[in-house]
Amino acid sequence: MQTGFEYAILSVRHIKAHGKTKFAYSWKLISTDKIPARKRHCIALGDKIKQIQKDHIKIRGSCLMYIQKYLNALAAYCPDLENRFACGAGKEQIQEFEGLAGAAFPAEYYELYQAVNGENQYMASFLGFELLSIQAAQEEYRILLDCPYQVLSAEEGRIKEGEYRRGWIPIAHDGGGSFILMDLEPGKNGKYGQVITLDREDDISYVLGDSLELVFK
Repeated sequence: MQTGFEYAILSVRHIKAHGKTKFAYSWKLISTDKIPARKRHCIALGDKIKQIQKDHIKIRGSCLMYIQKYLNALAAYCPDLENRFACGAGKEQIQEFEGLAGAAFPAEYYELYQAVNGENQYMASFLGFELLSIQAAQEEYRILLDCPYQVLSAEEGRIKEGEYRRGWIPIAHDGGGSFILMDLEPGKNGKYGQVITLDREDDISYVLGDSLELVFK
């Protein structure tokens, strides 16, 4: 690839938080490269890439500003945070998971996963558990449907008791058989979309929050 005065248009493929593929262009690879004659000033491609990496984890949904605050707090301890999350999933990927589960996912689930699609590097970002990608969540979901869990609700009527439910959507795990789930099949006293636990060593499940938003809040 040519750079500087031996120039060529440089391009890099990237995926923004809403899941659409776009291209970034620059006449310069690095900031010290020269711009060809009669071409406008432009930002170096390397600098554009850094900005893209930061932008792709910004929450654009109105109801999940708390998640953005949480990510900002993580960034204070993890300067390379933007490299540790995968680029957001496309709407079609989430809809595929909805079809598998046979239930509509709350808007906040879309907003979270269109911003970040799991962790690139393990960092236990979700309440001490690893945030799953859409692809990994679907794989775990298929396995869990056949697992012999016998769940008891810590609070009467909040969580349906018994076997694993089709409306329980894995969000995060510890890598050893315990999960944080979004509950789309709650008990009579529960809330649609509430966030619950599934423990490999304890039959009792707990409600962590009435929604994803409230968990982050």
